Amino acid sequence: MIDPSQDLSLEQAFAELSVAHPGAEVILRPGRKEHVAIVRPAGAPPRAFSLRHGRLRKLRATEDAKLPGAALLADEQALCAILAPHIGAVQRTELVAWRPGRRAVVRIHGSGRICYLKLLDPGSFGDAARVFAALGNRGGSLRLALPSMVDAQHCMHLVDAVQGVALRELVARGIAPWSRVVEAVRELGCIDAQGTGITHDFATARDAAVRMLDKGIVLEPSLEALRAAVAAVPCGPAPRTGTVHGDLHDKQVFFGADAAMLIDLESMGHGDPRFDQANLAEHLRLRSLQQSGVDDGVGAHVLDQLDFAAGPDRNAFLAVVRARLCGVYALRPRWKSLVHRLRDETLSLIESCR
Repeated sequence: MIDPSQDLSLEQAFAELSVAHPGAEVILRPGRKEHVAIVRPAGAPPRAFSLRHGRLRKLRATEDAKLPGAALLADEQALCAILAPHIGAVQRTELVAWRPGRRAVVRIHGSGRICYLKLLDPGSFGDAARVFAALGNRGGSLRLALPSMVDAQHCMHLVDAVQGVALRELVARGIAPWSRVVEAVRELGCIDAQGTGITHDFATARDAAVRMLDKGIVLEPSLEALRAAVAAVPCGPAPRTGTVHGDLHDKQVFFGADAAMLIDLESMGHGDPRFDQANLAEHLRLRSLQQSGVDDGVGAHVLDQLDFAAGPDRNAFLAVVRARLCGVYALRPRWKSLVHRLRDETLSLIESCR
């Protein structure tokens, strides 16, 4: 058990949290004044701990001062009063995700209906509100999971649970709906989202990778060379223009009988659609590496079907996305060997672009 009176190093805190929560994913969020560790137990609400001056302290989502709606998590009556006009009687709530200071996600069980309530910090909420206003409702074979309620006072919005099955689950079942995936990604790039005020292109992808590697270096100093190499990559391929989801991966798109549904739209914007394509391909590849240690070629196949030809341009996008994922997984101790592989592969990809 964790001894709150003991001065802990970062590594010791991780080790003790892993022992105290067997089977859970432990994720570090480094900070200037304190580090935050998030514990994701299977089938249980996430937990969070802060490490400051060598002391580990448990955090509470209901006391997250940077989330204006957090207090509602401790006031069921007030929360139900806000939600009732939109979902009816609330039967049960579950905290399913929480990143302290940034967002929390609550699953809401109503009368025969399940919704997700997303609580954001004010800056993120402002971006999300502009995205929702710019997108509007639309038909077609790709549908957008827009909110049924937006509450500016509490910086939160409510989204219905989507129908269909996530791409990640379909792939795990051995189902490969690649033609539908390609159709959905192409249609995404044609949506009008210029009014969102958010840009996603090669430069922003590269800068995001550098920032993530800065965090990953806290636990994995060997990423210093990769960080320097990524920062030195020039502005990249000649840009293309279209709509970009900003975090397109295999858990963000669902497939039903008649249409695909895209979720988590808060950072959708305008830019180079090849960023989304590379991000999706790299996540598909990553799942294969996590499960079998082998690249099954699915990511490359999807890019080929999208006519994103192999060559320096494709390698440049793959390099910055893979570098960012390398930084992400450096903060998850169980994936140390995978991080080393991603580091070496990314350095090779960058070299191939010169």
